[in-house]
Amino acid sequence: MQANTFDDHAEASSPSAEYTTLGTIGGVTLGARWAKEENVIKLILGSTLPDSAFNRIKTTANVHDAWEILKRVFEERSKALVVDVIRRFRNKCCEEDESVRNHFEYLSDLR
Repeated sequence: MQANTFDDHAEASSPSAEYTTLGTIGGVTLGARWAKEENVIKLILGSTLPDSAFNRIKTTANVHDAWEILKRVFEERSKALVVDVIRRFRNKCCEEDESVRNHFEYLSDLR
């Protein structure tokens, strides 16, 4: 993805000023290069995402829109996972017949 200037595509839906200064490279115009990179990045994203995430972005017009959707989906999921871990940490009690060592190892793993 780095070879396809993923950051440029994720940050904007059209080429940035820095990107446009490169002009034509190897006979490939700016527009053609941008479109080719968009297609390669979409292909890579599509092949690496789970079906549930792919279904949310498959109709997007460009990589920027797809990336915004993916960020929102996975940031919300990350918050939910953090809340779940905090809940498990707070609710965990050392049982009467449980080893204190095992209890602290479990808490350490949660951390």
